[in-house]
Amino acid sequence: MFLFSKQFAAPTPAAEKKGIEVICTFIAASYVRVWYECPSSVKAPQNYLKFLKSSKQNEKKGKLWKAALSKFLNHLWYLRSSLAPFALFDSRVSLDVKRAMVTALQSQDSEEDPPKRIQLLRNTINKDLTLAEFVNKNSMHFFEILNL
Repeated sequence: MFLFSKQFAAPTPAAEKKGIEVICTFIAASYVRVWYECPSSVKAPQNYLKFLKSSKQNEKKGKLWKAALSKFLNHLWYLRSSLAPFALFDSRVSLDVKRAMVTALQSQDSEEDPPKRIQLLRNTINKDLTLAEFVNKNSMHFFEILNL
C-alpha cells in the first residue's frame, strides 16, 4: 500500500502517509517471520520470545511497537509450561538453552494446578530471558500427551 501510494487518485495527507509507512516498516521488520512460521509449533516458542524481545527493544520507537507488545503479552500460549518444550525440537535454539530447559524440567518446583495463562510483566522482558524460564516440572505433561 505504501509503495503504491503515489498511484492513489486523491492526495494522501502527510500524517496518513507516515502512519502507513510505520505500519509497513513494522510488518516487514518483525511480524512477517512470526506470521509465516506460525504453523510450525516447534518454532513457535522461540518466535514468540524473539518477537517479545524485539517489541520491548523497539518500544521507544513509537506507539505501534508498544501496542504490539501489549497485545502479544496477552497471547503467550506457546510459552506456557505445557507447550514450551516444543522448543527442544527447534534447531535454532542453542544447546545451552536446551540444557537449561532439561535442568528446569528436573529441578524446579511447580504448582499443582498451573495457570491457564502466563502472566509476563513488561519489565521482565530483557535480552537474558530464555525459554528455560518457562519450563518447570509441569512441562512433563508435554511428553505425556505426545507419548514420548
